[in-house]
Amino acid sequence: KLFPGVDTPLKDKGPEDIDFVVVRENTKDFIQDQVVF
Repeated sequence: KLFPGVDTPLKDKGPEDIDFVVVRENTKDFIQDQVVF
């Protein structure tokens, strides 16, 4: 979230200047399946 009056590295950038790739690792189910009680 951008706040008025707060400078950020994205201040003068538009969609053509920004390229994000988000990778989310989800190993919770894998680890739970491996636990033996």
